[in-house]
Amino acid sequence: MPSSNGSLLTVTQVAERLNAHPHSVRRWADSGLLHCYRIGFRGDRRFRPNDVDEFLVSRTKVHYAEPAPVD
Repeated sequence: MPSSNGSLLTVTQVAERLNAHPHSVRRWADSGLLHCYRIGFRGDRRFRPNDVDEFLVSRTKVHYAEPAPVD
């Protein structure tokens, strides 16, 4: 786990970065799409900025559709 020097982001900070709702961030973490660390007695989620950036890139790739066949 990264050192506790303030380099980890909270659910709210990640949600703001991704322009998403905090519930979505928790759901992505619970499903394994977005890696998180559980810290403290309550098991609060914390995220490395690099993991958030990788998640963002993976979710914003452009997929081009094949052109429709011309009859």
